[in-house]
Amino acid sequence: MMHWCQKLAALFVLSSLAFANDLDAECGSEWKKDDIIHMEQPTCKAPSFAQPEHDIMFRSFYLNTPKFNISSHIPEYLSDIKWEALWRAFHDAVVGTMDCILLWVRFYHLAAIPLLRTLSVIVDALLPHALSLAQALSQVVLRLEWYYQLLLGVTILLIVVVVRKGYVHTAKARCTIFIRACRQRYRAFLTSLSAKSRLAMILLPHVLYSGVAYALPVYAPNSNFTTLLSSDLVTNILLVILPLVRSISVLRSFRIKVANASSTSSLPIQRTTRSSTREVQSSMDSEKSTLQSELRFWIVWSCGFCLMSISSFFIPSFVTAYIKPSKYWSNLFLLWLQLPILRGSSMLYYVISRFYQPCTTTRWGHFGQANMTNAQSETTARSNLILRTFMALSIISERHIAVLQDVWSQGPALCGLIFLFTPGFITSRGCYIIGFGFPAHSVILTLHRSNQLKRYEWWLCYYIVLASVEYTYYGVEQAFSWVPLFYHAKLLILLWLQFPYFQGAQRLLDRFYANVFVTKVGV
Repeated sequence: MMHWCQKLAALFVLSSLAFANDLDAECGSEWKKDDIIHMEQPTCKAPSFAQPEHDIMFRSFYLNTPKFNISSHIPEYLSDIKWEALWRAFHDAVVGTMDCILLWVRFYHLAAIPLLRTLSVIVDALLPHALSLAQALSQVVLRLEWYYQLLLGVTILLIVVVVRKGYVHTAKARCTIFIRACRQRYRAFLTSLSAKSRLAMILLPHVLYSGVAYALPVYAPNSNFTTLLSSDLVTNILLVILPLVRSISVLRSFRIKVANASSTSSLPIQRTTRSSTREVQSSMDSEKSTLQSELRFWIVWSCGFCLMSISSFFIPSFVTAYIKPSKYWSNLFLLWLQLPILRGSSMLYYVISRFYQPCTTTRWGHFGQANMTNAQSETTARSNLILRTFMALSIISERHIAVLQDVWSQGPALCGLIFLFTPGFITSRGCYIIGFGFPAHSVILTLHRSNQLKRYEWWLCYYIVLASVEYTYYGVEQAFSWVPLFYHAKLLILLWLQFPYFQGAQRLLDRFYANVFVTKVGV
């Protein structure tokens, strides 16, 4: 039934088309009965739009053109490489790097929040006290009589004028001269005594200091001074902060003296007296002895760190915790090292230096200069003759000679590069051996020679930067010791700091400390 309905519908369509007024005769004659009977059912299609002629030509050109194949243009030995996998790996690496950067940025952002909150809490806590203190001082001043207020104003004005006129600097110079004269008289007094009396006079301050140290916790265990000596803050001050400030002031004073001496020598020749020459020589000798004293302390400091690090590697932690001294005695020991009257660092330095030169005397002034100076002069003359011969034959240039001398002077430290291929817990000990032990060895050999002021200055710069770097690493070690190659990066930093070719410590010191503590002079 449905089949016949479809045929009748086709006949009806044919009749309607035949009798249309707008149908062309030729078009009507093309339709036949069989075509209409076998006509397929109409399907719904989307309207098609005619494409431009140039678009059709472009598509035909694009489809007929052979595609570019990179494999046909590369060498044969690169034909079996999986370029697709290589590109996918590069894409994953770039994405991973960006994700890592974003994660670190997020970490720093989250870490800055508690720091800023803590800073704001500290400021909010201290600001009312500062305001109340200022108000209390203003009320105290206002309650005074008018003549007391006038006297206070005149005193403040006088202090400002004294500071601005340089009277404080003059008084400081006079005090330095007085202390130097007292030291010379004390040494002359010791020289005039016999051997036993001299030893007794040297040991007397140490005996008195030990007696006070033992008596203080027995007779005043709850005093403020005993509690202060048992705090961690005093340990940090005596171990890092006070030596840093003292060394920076010594280095600044030495550079100022060198700058003044160079500026004086550039002036026209003036008449000089014997007293002025003696005064300049005495000043330079005083600066030299001050540099040597600072380097002796840093030698003991380095040997202590190195010894504790190596001993902790072989001794179990429960044993070291059991024999660990208290904060009180540790602070007293650090105070003994740094007091100028006791000069404990100098005594320990002479004990350590005996292993390098056993046959020398233990005189305080010219320790071991005679033997080492002669041997060093002969070796230096022989090496200079060979190097001058190579330079005359144009075998090696002056720059390469400087590099070779630096490498030769730091030869043992280059052996520390083997710690780059060891695990982290071994590399951490290698950092102390290379960054603390070897510089102490080099400074001891330098102090045995005479007229090495440039080397003294260089090693003092190194120790100033080393203490800052070590204190920074110690502060972040608990949080970032899990980071891969953490101690390896520390080892490379220490090598960069102490190598004369790189002059890392000198660069950092002149970069960050200049115009703040140290006056930079062309070195």
